[in-house]
Amino acid sequence: MISFDYSRTGLLFVLAAAVAASGCVQSSSTTLKPDFDLTHQDVELNSTGYSMYQDSMSQISNSSNYSSDSDNRMAMNLPVISLAVNMSSVGVFDQEDYGINSSGSMTFNVAGRSNSTEFETKLSSSGNETEIYREIRNSSNSTEVGKIDTSELGISLEALEQVDVENASIIGRSQINARNSTLLKLDVNSSSLVWNSENIFEKLSLIQRSSEEGQGLSDVGGFNSTSAYLWVSEDENLPMKFAYYGSVDNGTIQVRSVTEYME
Repeated sequence: MISFDYSRTGLLFVLAAAVAASGCVQSSSTTLKPDFDLTHQDVELNSTGYSMYQDSMSQISNSSNYSSDSDNRMAMNLPVISLAVNMSSVGVFDQEDYGINSSGSMTFNVAGRSNSTEFETKLSSSGNETEIYREIRNSSNSTEVGKIDTSELGISLEALEQVDVENASIIGRSQINARNSTLLKLDVNSSSLVWNSENIFEKLSLIQRSSEEGQGLSDVGGFNSTSAYLWVSEDENLPMKFAYYGSVDNGTIQVRSVTEYME
């Protein structure tokens, strides 16, 4: 295993397999951007942005069968160590059961030596058990754990409900897959976005929390800089897309997440 501890944030990553360094290259930082597609038309509505957000959240409990398509990226830039993760995830949620397939790449730099590897993870839940499958460089393992609730998965509608939104404003009318939606800008509690990010990367990628206290992404407290947006269906008032960006210490840690939800 390769692990490192960054005392400023208490962040510890334990890679699921040994990543053998190959070659010697100059370590470079990764910069993520909140460059979301915010194409829209101005619109005048009787509702406020926050009331539309609340109505949308109230509809989630009526949507027991849906799927999600998510793109998540994380970058960690330190003087000697840097890490970049790019991951796509597709989830299918049916009543109490779900299946999530994720694939991506992870680039790890230490003192100018760099290596990139691809990985695949699968979560499938039925009854009271969740099976977690991880594969890296043709080496795989599968474990079973107690039921992981959908609210802890980061890319589910139930996880979206856990994001603490303090206010919302209407930007305009937008289209998602040829369907009309209302685009909202969210004023979020940044700590809840950190918690959402931690769930995404610790559940769906190779990054895992240490068993020691104070060794998780959520221990950073909150992002210093955030941008968050929600697209709400004009027909069903259900969330159609959620996108956010968060940054800690001027880019030391950055997260960019985009998730679409389909009935």
